[in-house]
Amino acid sequence: MKPHISAVDYDRKKRNGNPFMFILKTAFLVVVAVVTPQCAGMSSHPLQGQEAPSFSLRLMDGGMLNLSEHLGKRPIVLDFWAVWCPACRAGLPNLAAVVEQFKKEDVMICSVNMGDTRDGIASFLKNSSVKLPVAMDERNAVGGAYQVESIPTKILINREGKVAHVIVGTLGESALSEAIRKLL
Repeated sequence: MKPHISAVDYDRKKRNGNPFMFILKTAFLVVVAVVTPQCAGMSSHPLQGQEAPSFSLRLMDGGMLNLSEHLGKRPIVLDFWAVWCPACRAGLPNLAAVVEQFKKEDVMICSVNMGDTRDGIASFLKNSSVKLPVAMDERNAVGGAYQVESIPTKILINREGKVAHVIVGTLGESALSEAIRKLL
């Protein structure tokens, strides 16, 4: 006669099964959680290869960014970010270093803040000692036109005015510099 196992006993054995399998399953989930966001930046974007949408936005320094003045003339890098985004805040010093590195090159690099107030942006920049051009997309209209679904997102536009690359997530200074050099 077979021993009787109640549903409760069976469920308990199933949950408390092999500890090695538990560790293996947990490790797999951790790898998926870490790698998936990194790979998201590598996937194709609907605007890749398309004409870059033109726009005009106010700059923090009081001027205007009219993208049409740059499209088709020089490579352009747009970095979409927000003050509340930890990954964005961590990546802005790299962007500022790249802006400084390429200041004598014929490339336009600008950060595009999505939805923060002027005072919030100014306070963040002052406290973080980051110096870079900031265009203010107060209603997220430009982010919508560029189909930005996650931040930080970098849009790299080639000399012909077409979206060459869309990078979702943070990018180190050397990797961003290399991506820009390929556009020059």
